[in-house]
Amino acid sequence: MRKVLLVEFKFHQEIIPSQLRFLLANQDEVHLFLNEKLWDEYLLGPFKNQIRVELFGNANAWYTKIRLLFMLRRYVKKHKITHLVFNTLNSNFNALVLRFIPSLHVVGIVHRADRLQKKKWQLSAMQKVQGILTLSQETLLNFKIKYPYKEKVSCFYPIFFSKAARVLPEHNSTIYIAIPGQFDIAKKDYGMLVQAARYVREKGIPIKFILLGNASKKDGIKVIEEIIRLELDDVFYYKKSFIPYEEFFQWMERADYVLPLFTKQVKNYDNYLTNQISASFNWAFSFRKKLILPSDFEMQEYVRKSAVFYKHDELNSILASLPKQVNQSVTSDQLSFENQQKQYLSVF
Repeated sequence: MRKVLLVEFKFHQEIIPSQLRFLLANQDEVHLFLNEKLWDEYLLGPFKNQIRVELFGNANAWYTKIRLLFMLRRYVKKHKITHLVFNTLNSNFNALVLRFIPSLHVVGIVHRADRLQKKKWQLSAMQKVQGILTLSQETLLNFKIKYPYKEKVSCFYPIFFSKAARVLPEHNSTIYIAIPGQFDIAKKDYGMLVQAARYVREKGIPIKFILLGNASKKDGIKVIEEIIRLELDDVFYYKKSFIPYEEFFQWMERADYVLPLFTKQVKNYDNYLTNQISASFNWAFSFRKKLILPSDFEMQEYVRKSAVFYKHDELNSILASLPKQVNQSVTSDQLSFENQQKQYLSVF
């Protein structure tokens, strides 16, 4: 039996549940080495009786990182770990971990294919990894173009979660458009969103925008202040605090569409077409909701059947003609659990 240790120091706990499901279904012995700030009872709690979990505290200072290295090495030896998975390979610290803990089959998940070119330590880490995973077909293609990596390479979509315990009640014929993820003015075009909100209010279109991010921080505060100033509260749902995963899942179940808020004005727009994937895509695939996207994304294979496309200046006209999503959206057969598990395990 393989003994697989999944490691995450800082981010991206949302891609962990799918991996745990893949590994457990393969009858591997699964361990999770995780920053305690990333543990979420609703997201990860269902697995705690099936896996071994080791939580650790803050490791930002250099001396805490050294302590963490020894802690991780002791854990690997004690539990006779055979396979190590870096949930986020894009990290200089992971390069150090690989020097400190040799002789394992290592798999690394690359979130941004373009960043490796600029990070020598991360490139050196990649040479010590036996398997690379990216998070979409497009990022896999661009990774292969950029790097002459000789080991196993694949991609997977981390879209398998527990269903919400209950679904929020429906309100008449209202169309719910979810905007998941943190408030980030650099990566989401909130100016476009405000214009769209004013338009649907003026035309009496029954649309409500569901802001599923933490509005208690800088960008969130600014966006909510603008919504209140323009008296658009009735067109939005938001919280001025963190939205727990339980409520997040309930809203995703209720939503009709997912709107990532991409325009050419936002940071990394071109990268979202090639080198990275927005978490909004995976949330939409997971809950089988249609995306609302600029027409540039029509070239992406898995998106094509699962989206409504608009030209950059025509979002309002698309909103005016959106039907209520009575049925689940069509998704590719390649996004089935069996196919995604096969792609994930192919690098082990």
